[in-house]
Amino acid sequence: MSKSTKIRKGCKDVWNAFMVEGATFCQPYDIPFCPTTLETIPNKLVPYTEAKSANGKGGIVHFYIDDYKFNGIDSPSYNRLQTVLDLFRKFDGIITPDFSTCQDFPEAIKIGNTYRMRAFGYYSSKHGIPVVNNVRWGDPDTYDYSFAGLPENSILAISTHGCIKQRDNRYRFKIGLLELYNRLKPHTLLVYGNTPDDIFDKIRQEGVKIVSYPTYWSQRNQKGGE
Repeated sequence: MSKSTKIRKGCKDVWNAFMVEGATFCQPYDIPFCPTTLETIPNKLVPYTEAKSANGKGGIVHFYIDDYKFNGIDSPSYNRLQTVLDLFRKFDGIITPDFSTCQDFPEAIKIGNTYRMRAFGYYSSKHGIPVVNNVRWGDPDTYDYSFAGLPENSILAISTHGCIKQRDNRYRFKIGLLELYNRLKPHTLLVYGNTPDDIFDKIRQEGVKIVSYPTYWSQRNQKGGE
């Protein structure tokens, strides 16, 4: 159900409550629901850090970058929403931010960053930006909030970059991906990074369309070898 975000007179909106005005909140963590509004598979992904110089030449903007480059002291773009919305309108849409939910983070921060991913996507979609949700998860005890606020039978986006090199992380990623499929049944996954068969074959066999995009580093290394 929707929650009131009415702000009493004299208060300052220090947590950007206006971003979720009219949103539906998913229990038990109050994660706002963010619909998928992107309808077509993008021809490329453009990192937010290069979006200004790319000048909107097709593709969708992604945030598989260090958090501080979008939401840091020197780059507080998350709190300059009109500016970033104007930038997004030059592209075909966005993947919602990939705020860090690292294994060693306190649970409260991981939940909070998941909330912010959905809130930013919801706000962007309300302003006409085509949106696809980014999904991050950890151990099974993170699933209830990691997969909250996401639509079923839609396009979703994930990243394998830095997530599947170590054995433990690879296993964690694989079982989480299967849980994502079981809960949400996405028809398409946009994947930033590699899609090895031992991890993705199971959901491919279930009919999920897997679309892989090269990472910034793989493209850079490829250019360096030319």
